[in-house]
Parts: sequence; structure tokens; C-alpha cells
Amino acid sequence: MTIVKVALAATFVCVATLANAFEPVTYWERHDYGQYSTYGDSRVGLWNLGRTTINDYVYYGQSQACQYGSTSCTQTFSQAATFTWSYAVGVTYQQTIVPLEDSISITSTYTEGRSYTDTNSYAVTVAPGKKSQYAEYVPRRAGSATVYGVRVATGATREDCTHQGPLHCYKHEKSWQYYNDPTRIASVIYANKNLSDPIHTFIISSL
Repeated sequence: MTIVKVALAATFVCVATLANAFEPVTYWERHDYGQYSTYGDSRVGLWNLGRTTINDYVYYGQSQACQYGSTSCTQTFSQAATFTWSYAVGVTYQQTIVPLEDSISITSTYTEGRSYTDTNSYAVTVAPGKKSQYAEYVPRRAGSATVYGVRVATGATREDCTHQGPLHCYKHEKSWQYYNDPTRIASVIYANKNLSDPIHTFIISSL
């Protein structure tokens, strides 16, 4: 079986870097998140990817045959087709020091389904006795990335007046003081991450 690539994928290996300096700004919350927790600005750093590429085929078109006795056949794929793929597959986490409160939102960033409709035409020349099948695949590499951003408790608490009467406060609620550390590691994410958008190709095989 021969695979003819219509476009080439650009591959790369990234190493995560992040500055260590930051100015902590404290704030108060009426909820005890514990010593460490993730927060809304927790983010995934750059990916450190392996060297082995796996082609994840996300679409196959119908096969077209070039019969024996022909000189050659030019075959095209031009129908409008919708392709669905994801940014990464097999997403898992390694817990470190922080409960991942926003792991659902982080996970959805990498596993949400993505789709588009392709209306372009693609052509390939096929020898007699061969057949072609249009396909699209997403090249992926297994790798990991660090999740940064931790809410840190200072240990300070206070009682806030939430219902002030004409003479005195008649209801208090406890608050906890925190600061956000964008350089602290919350977790490590593992996945088979895409290297590019889907690639157009024809798979050539014998009849």
C-alpha cells in the first residue's frame, strides 16, 4: 500500500519555560479552598513531545478504481465533506500538590470535537490496476505539558459583616486570604497531541 501525501505536516518539539518572578497580590474569598488549589487562570504550558508520530485517520472517502487496460487514471475528490477531529486524544492528568478544580475546563480545551467542511478539490494520478481512496489524518505525538497556576492560602482569616443593622452588625461571615502564583506547578497533563490540522492524502492500493 502506498500513501501519497498532498500536504506535509510541520513537526516540532517544545520545552516549557516560564519566568519565576511575580508580584503576589492578596485577596479575600468567602470559601475555604485549602492550602493550594487551581483557579480560573490556571493554564497549560508548552508541550514536550516524543519523536514517534502516529497518524490518526479522521476521514475516509470512497475508493475509486483504475481498471486494467487503461493508460492511467486521474481521480478527484471534490464532494463537500465535514471532518471531525480533536486537539488531543487520551488526555490524562498526574496529580501533584493541587486538586484540579478546573480540570474539566482544561480537559475540554484538548478533547473538544472540532470540525470543518472542506469544499476543495483534490486529484491524484493512478496507474492501471490500482485504486485510490481519499483520506484525512491528524499527525500526533505523545507528550506532556505542565499545568501552571495555583491559588495559595496565606493562612489569614477574617470575619466580614454581611448584614449591617442600624446599631450593630447582626451577621458575620468568615473569609480566607489567598494569592495566585502563576509559576507554581499544579499538575502534568499527558496526551497524544496533534502536530497540525488534518492533512489531505490519497491511499493507493492494488485492485
